[in-house]
Amino acid sequence: MDPSTTYSVSPRYAVGEVEDTLHLLGGRELVSLQLPSGDAVSAVSRLLSRPFTRADVDRAFVGHAAVVADLVDELVLRDVVVGAPSRADPDADAVPEPVGRLDDPAQAELAHALDEARRNGGDRSGLGRPRDPRTPARVALVGDAIPSLLASLAEALPSAELGDEDDADLVIAAGSRRVLRDVGARMHAAGRAWLPVHPFDGRFQLVGPVVVPGEGPCLECVALRWASTTPFAADHAEAADVVATIPRDPSLDAIAAGFAARYASRWVFARDWLVASTVLVLEPKVLSAEAHPVFRVARCGTCGPRPYAGVVSPWRA
Repeated sequence: MDPSTTYSVSPRYAVGEVEDTLHLLGGRELVSLQLPSGDAVSAVSRLLSRPFTRADVDRAFVGHAAVVADLVDELVLRDVVVGAPSRADPDADAVPEPVGRLDDPAQAELAHALDEARRNGGDRSGLGRPRDPRTPARVALVGDAIPSLLASLAEALPSAELGDEDDADLVIAAGSRRVLRDVGARMHAAGRAWLPVHPFDGRFQLVGPVVVPGEGPCLECVALRWASTTPFAADHAEAADVVATIPRDPSLDAIAAGFAARYASRWVFARDWLVASTVLVLEPKVLSAEAHPVFRVARCGTCGPRPYAGVVSPWRA
């Protein structure tokens, strides 16, 4: 254990006791610790119930601190326990590590999103500096489908401050194809990241990716890739542009807003490469949601043409 690190159980895992065994269950992953006695199980459970340091271990387990420290190190290796540099001054300028901690009031709302981004890995330095999780995100909502999406998005991302497009950490656009293209052109010209919530086509609802000009796929790349999956790729854009927009029902609005909020928080606070390279495809009829990687189109009219030989994207560094 590093004496300058504060440790906590990953938000993915829940802790429970059964006689002389301590269980940590995270989805389909189970870590079971068989300890000498029920008292030992309770003592370790208490330690894991809140943030702790090596000094806490030394105080709580006199005579056995080295053994417990080795146990913590093993849990860190298995990504069950995560560590972040201890902050002596909670008001310090340094941005906390986006590890995701349910026990930190400043990060509790974002704990799972930050933990997911951390697990995805990648080189975040190539995608810009993430926002401090202790401060609210500045989000701008634009487009012609905002009224129906606004309430759901506000509930899904309560810590966000809605503001103007010029001051936002991230612009979220929801609306028709024409509106999204207009927003995309502005953001591309300004070199700013934005998140599209695509119009519902009667069968599929697309969310994302976060468009990062110069780094990831743009809106046109997404449209070209999506059209290529249809049997009428050459005519898709023309037909999709002229047909009337199909309204989303409230439940689909809530689902789309929830995923948009997830995209937004993982981008703003953790610069997660996955949300900058993946489109989420919802199909309400069969209750399905699938994430698909989107690669830049070499001959894209917006962000291309671009030579690809020797180019390394931040998320592949």
